[in-house]
Amino acid sequence: MPKTGKFVHNSVHSGLSAAANTTYATARRHNLDLYSDYKGILPAPAYRGKLGSLFIRLNTIAGGATTLTMRLTSDLAGDHIVFGDTTATISTGVTTAASGAVTFKIDSLWSADTDNLYCFWKLDAGTAVVENIQITWEE
Repeated sequence: MPKTGKFVHNSVHSGLSAAANTTYATARRHNLDLYSDYKGILPAPAYRGKLGSLFIRLNTIAGGATTLTMRLTSDLAGDHIVFGDTTATISTGVTTAASGAVTFKIDSLWSADTDNLYCFWKLDAGTAVVENIQITWEE
């Protein structure tokens, strides 16, 4: 019997240690492989689904950084925008202001011939290190 209903996926990318500053750059992006939780299917099927939420965890926050702006694109260069520039306030840790996170609610249907999205980020001031990105989506 075929599967029916909603299936929620969670694609986690940890241990990144990727720099963040006040500009977008192709050196500061990450490939979000949406089918990274899909086992045994190569190549991954075309993506058809609803993007849910994006979570970005930061450490080593310095220089007055208070917000992070991100965009999702379908290309490595960052020119084919899927989800445009969106800014969120960095929620810092309870015991240290040098670590924190942002959450973006995307809630958008999207389809493509590939399961790859590219996440770009920049800060309003200062520097930080992106250590973890997690995206959820459903089919």
